[in-house]
Amino acid sequence: MGFVVMFCLSWVTVSVLLILKPTITRTKLASLYFIVLIVNINVNWIVIEELKWIEVTENGLLYTGYLISRSILTPTLILLFVHLVSRNPRIGNTLVLLLLFAGILSLIASLASLLDITTFIKWNVVYHFVFILLLEGIALFFLRFLPESDDREGQNL
Repeated sequence: MGFVVMFCLSWVTVSVLLILKPTITRTKLASLYFIVLIVNINVNWIVIEELKWIEVTENGLLYTGYLISRSILTPTLILLFVHLVSRNPRIGNTLVLLLLFAGILSLIASLASLLDITTFIKWNVVYHFVFILLLEGIALFFLRFLPESDDREGQNL
């Protein structure tokens, strides 16, 4: 059940991101995706494998649900957050979206725990919420400093 839930959530998130009118170039979105993915994988590695604060299931299908959540769902939701912030960059809107998406990702982490994908040992939803806030801050930081591109894919320079 955990695999199906994570797969469907990822599918819906990617679909929503692709449906929205682009305000950020695809190159910049891809760069942000990889930055968020690298930070997320490294922090998860430290928390799960090194510090042993979270235990991940050994069931193959549930573990695949964890991988989908870590590698697709979380970075894509962060990209959706960045995309919505870039459409309306007022500070109030940014703060509301920051808290909303951190809450959504924390609920997904709680759902993963409920579906026996992960087990929190020395970790809890509040720590996850703070981590997601930091991850969103990193994404906004890199959004500001990544260079603009004109997205001329397939054309000779």
